[in-house]
Amino acid sequence: MVELIVPEDFLAHVQEAVAAHQPELKVTTAKDVVLLDGLFVVSGPERPFDSYQVRVCITAGFPWQEPLVFETGGKIPKVDNRHVFPKHGNFCLGVWEEWLLTAPDHTIKTFLTGIMHDYFISQTYLKLGATGPSEKGRTAMPAFWRASPIYWVWRTTQRSSLST
Repeated sequence: MVELIVPEDFLAHVQEAVAAHQPELKVTTAKDVVLLDGLFVVSGPERPFDSYQVRVCITAGFPWQEPLVFETGGKIPKVDNRHVFPKHGNFCLGVWEEWLLTAPDHTIKTFLTGIMHDYFISQTYLKLGATGPSEKGRTAMPAFWRASPIYWVWRTTQRSSLST
C-alpha cells in the first residue's frame, strides 16, 4: 500500500497563506489532504466583526479540486438556503468554475480572502436576520455590510438598473 502525502511545497504555500491571513487556523495534514481547523475570522475594512469555527480540507489538486469547507461550531444552520450541502454538511461557497475564471490568481491567499471570506460575510449578514440588501433598508444595514465590497457592487448595480 502506498502512503499518500501532501507535497512539501504545497504545504508550505498553505502554511504561509494561513499565517498571513487567518492565523487562528491550525494547519495539519492527513494522508493527501491539508486540514485547516480553528477560528476563521471575518473582517471589514477596519476590524474583525465575526468568527466561525471551521474545518477546511484542501487537496494538492487545488485549485482544480475545490476545497471542502465545514463550520464546526454550530452557528450556521445546515439548511439549503444557507448554501449547505445536506448530505455531508459542507458549504457551497459559490460556483467554483466562476471563481477559477474570475479570481485574480488561484492561490490559497485568494481563496481565504475572497470566496471563502465572502461566504462568511453573507452568513453573518443572514444571521442578523437579513434576507439581502434593499434600498429601503440601507440605513438599517450593519456598518460592516455597508463597507463591504459586496454591498457596493450591489448598490452600483441597483443605481445602473434604476437609471436605464
